[in-house]
Amino acid sequence: ESPASKNGKLTKMASSNSTQDNGNIFILPIYGTIVSGDWTGSSQSGLVTSEDITYALKYIAKQENVKALILDINSPGGSVTASDNIYHEIMQFKQEQKVPVIAMFEGMACSGGYYSAMAADYIMALPTTWTGSIGVIMEVPEISKLMGKVGVNVNTITSLNANGGASFKDIGSTYRQMRPEERQLLQTLVTQSWNRFTDIVAQGRKGKLNKDQVKKLADGRIYSSEQALKHKLIDQIGYRQDLYQKARALAKAPQASIICITNKTSFWDSLGSVSSSLQNLSSLSLAPWKAALGGGPEPTSLPQSNCQPMYMLPSEFSQRH
Repeated sequence: ESPASKNGKLTKMASSNSTQDNGNIFILPIYGTIVSGDWTGSSQSGLVTSEDITYALKYIAKQENVKALILDINSPGGSVTASDNIYHEIMQFKQEQKVPVIAMFEGMACSGGYYSAMAADYIMALPTTWTGSIGVIMEVPEISKLMGKVGVNVNTITSLNANGGASFKDIGSTYRQMRPEERQLLQTLVTQSWNRFTDIVAQGRKGKLNKDQVKKLADGRIYSSEQALKHKLIDQIGYRQDLYQKARALAKAPQASIICITNKTSFWDSLGSVSSSLQNLSSLSLAPWKAALGGGPEPTSLPQSNCQPMYMLPSEFSQRH
């Protein structure tokens, strides 16, 4: 069996003696930096959006005889909110469909990628996987000294607080040094997000790790697959054959077909698609999914992003898992 697809279509990967009666196990790829919303062109830009996953799960839910869901994760993380939304949507799918969910970690399943996997009942990683990075980061660049050297000033007028003093309206400004009270406020927000992250991990690894154990592991460090297995952050190290065997066992469907939803392309195909995607970004929108869900013609492929191992900061003031 091989993991990929042909020409971006729904591709069935099953043994020769599989039968329709054994049902279908769907693979849902989560590749790239995780961002929020309906990101037009995400399938060509190394991003995966929370809306991508929402529509994919709705599409899978409409298929017949779904026996299990495999999350194929290769992501460095991304937006706090998007990661949480993906986790929520997968949990909802699992509860409504009453099927097991298995996560497969590819080269990287860090931070928000690991967060998303907490909806899985079982986690497998490749021998070379990097995972963990359980933490939250907020970056606020500050260029006031550079601006002073070139003689540039920025005048900012904001509303005041109830006592007529400085407010937090321009918190995170790159044009001045951060005040201590601003740093404390932002640290509180980051810590609250970290607390939720560790809560989700403790729930996802219930029976294997408790909250205190998770917090000791959640200092932002990256773990190899061997280290992750030792610390019970994953359940098994294996390859695709092991994954399919485990998925069929959990689904109690030993002859189930494996169906991958993807539009992976080769390197050369990707080179050829760059110019056309720049000329017609609208063709990369989620419209085909929405048409299928609304009763229109079903798509032959679902938009999804190829992994680019980097973070994207869409603004000067970003928060991500």
